[in-house]
Amino acid sequence: MIVEQVKFTVSPKLTTEELLQAKRLSDVFLKNQSGFRYREFNYCDDEQCWIDRVYWGSLDEAKSAADGFPNAPECTAFMGAIGNVISFEHIDEVKLEKRDATITP
Repeated sequence: MIVEQVKFTVSPKLTTEELLQAKRLSDVFLKNQSGFRYREFNYCDDEQCWIDRVYWGSLDEAKSAADGFPNAPECTAFMGAIGNVISFEHIDEVKLEKRDATITP
């Protein structure tokens, strides 16, 4: 699974409710994209920014959706809400197995 993570600030003219409404509209676009799994949307108080994580089946599916997102009518309000993009990355999620480990001195 691929995690697409974007950290960003919001235009100072926007309220949190306006941002969340724009996010809900953009959800319509994402849910109709091939490979979409789910989305997490959080505020990071430490960095004073929003973190948007979208989970995809593959990197190609994530990139295809990212290419179409800025120009999709459902995403116009969300794109306009973004003040500054701090980071944008695709992360390959790794599932780790729990194993018993013996530590020897």
